[in-house]
Amino acid sequence: MKKAFLLLSFTFLIASISLVAQKPVWKLATGSKNLVPTEQMSPSWRSIKAYQQFEINFNTLRSFILTQAPAENQLGKTISISLPMPDGNVREFYIMESPVMEPELALKYPEIKTYKGSDGMNYMRLFMTNSELKAYILTDQGDVVIEPLVKGDADNYGVYWAKNIEVDPSGLSLACGEGGRV
Repeated sequence: MKKAFLLLSFTFLIASISLVAQKPVWKLATGSKNLVPTEQMSPSWRSIKAYQQFEINFNTLRSFILTQAPAENQLGKTISISLPMPDGNVREFYIMESPVMEPELALKYPEIKTYKGSDGMNYMRLFMTNSELKAYILTDQGDVVIEPLVKGDADNYGVYWAKNIEVDPSGLSLACGEGGRV
C-alpha cells in the first residue's frame, strides 16, 4: 500500500513538472535590443506609434494550446496561458477553444483555431494558425493587439494599444461615397 502511494505520488510529481515545463514564456525585448529591426518589420507597423516587442517559442505555445485547451463548454473548464501587454508585463488568461467558422469551412481549413478567454476582468479572443497567432484583448484602458512583427516569423510579436495606430486619412478609400457622403 505504501509503495503504491509513493509510486502514485512520484507519477503525479513527474506529470506536474512535465506540464509546467511545456508552458511557454513570453520574453520582452528590453532597452535598445529590438527582436526585429524596424526595416524588416511588416509595413503596417510603421503606423503604430508605440509598441513592445516580445519573443516566444511559437511551436511550443501552439502545441500547448492545441493539446491542453478544452472545447467551449458550459462548465467553465479552461487552461491558463500568459499573454503580453503593451506595458511590458504579462497577464494570465483562462481560455477555451471557441470555433467561429461554419463546420464546412472549418473542415477545409483545420489549421485555423480560435479561442476565447478572460483574466477575470478583461475579455480576449485569440486566432491561431500553423504559422502565427493574433490576439485581441478588450480592457478598460483600451483594446490591446498582439500580432507578428514580420510575416513568416512566428516567434516575434508586437503588442500595442489599438489607440496607438496612426491612420493617414489620405490613404483611406472613399468607396462608400464622395467625401464620405453617400
